[in-house]
Amino acid sequence: MILLHNALLRRIILFLILCTHLFADNKYPIIFVHGFMGWGPDEMAGYKYWGGKNDIINYLKEQGFEVYTASVGPVSSNWDRAVELFYQIKGGQVDYGQDHAKTFGLIQKPEAKNFPGLYPDWDQSHPIHIIGHSMGGQTARMLQYLLESVFYLEEEKEQPEESTLLGYVHTGWITSITTISTPHNGTTLSDIITKGIPFLQDVMGVAAVVGNDFYDFDLQQWGFEKRGEETWAAYFRRMREHKAWGTRNMCAWDISLEGARTLNTLAPVSSNIYYFSYATSNTRLDSASGFHVPHKSMNLILRANAR
Repeated sequence: MILLHNALLRRIILFLILCTHLFADNKYPIIFVHGFMGWGPDEMAGYKYWGGKNDIINYLKEQGFEVYTASVGPVSSNWDRAVELFYQIKGGQVDYGQDHAKTFGLIQKPEAKNFPGLYPDWDQSHPIHIIGHSMGGQTARMLQYLLESVFYLEEEKEQPEESTLLGYVHTGWITSITTISTPHNGTTLSDIITKGIPFLQDVMGVAAVVGNDFYDFDLQQWGFEKRGEETWAAYFRRMREHKAWGTRNMCAWDISLEGARTLNTLAPVSSNIYYFSYATSNTRLDSASGFHVPHKSMNLILRANAR
């Protein structure tokens, strides 16, 4: 989770968009996708993921760009995030797929995840650009894979999923994918996430107490909501013991070295899509030791492991 919050980064984002439009030669809508532990535009008491105190999305709109901000599960797998991204853009009831839901014990169509659509006209004739930060770049590539594939029910190999996304091929729906600080080959940060799961579970419990208006983990597919007669103690215990943490259908697997390798195999580059990838660094050279050390602006969670 790296916040994009200053004037320099605002100019960088604008530069990336201008480059995207220059090479793609169009003005299709741009969808922004946040990374691990990110949030939507209506969360965090107005503190923006894309800009912090400076609203980059609004700034781009003022410059004449058609831009939208997605809000997907901050700790969910790339499959779940990509499915949510599709329905947030196109509109409709989220459907994770019958086979996927059966494999991981998910609620296939959570009632709370039904969207009006950021850009309902989205199709081959009305494609989009996607800009993803961190894990958001992986999510964009997973969406590309889901769009260009047909998935069949495990028990009936010839019967495709009934899902609008998973049961049909959608080629040409994405014009470009731009990634910023995306771990395309994985990151050892996944080990930190795995070790921090107990802490994450507690944070989720606190978030549930505070309310989803401040921060939403968007894990309705796992049934993480507090039940009507359930005590908070029982709710916390149920979350800690939930089978979700032991599966590969969570973010820790997808951003690991092996998980990223799997995605790279599933979603090779498409000849129909322009790709732009930008690496970043937030360390500086320490002249005394000769090693790079974290910059003072680095997120505290990442700082201890960036030496």
